Amino acid sequence: MIVQKIYIVFSILLTMLIAGQPMMADTTNDDGNTPPDSPKDVAPLKVGDIIPDVTLVADNDESINLIEAVKDAPAILIFYRGGW
Repeated sequence: MIVQKIYIVFSILLTMLIAGQPMMADTTNDDGNTPPDSPKDVAPLKVGDIIPDVTLVADNDESINLIEAVKDAPAILIFYRGGW
């Protein structure tokens, strides 16, 4: 009886381990980029650096060119890294 319970518990744990492998292995974002392993690997923009020429998508699905959005006035940009 005890051996049977141990076998069932072991089978459940093994199944959970195997089923979780694809989720643990996939660290690629939807856009195909892989986030850095450590926050120390991220090189932030410094005061006076030129911002990247990118188009962002707002929460209302409106496209916003970053350079166009900040060209007429001083701006503070905060790039929040979220790789989870």
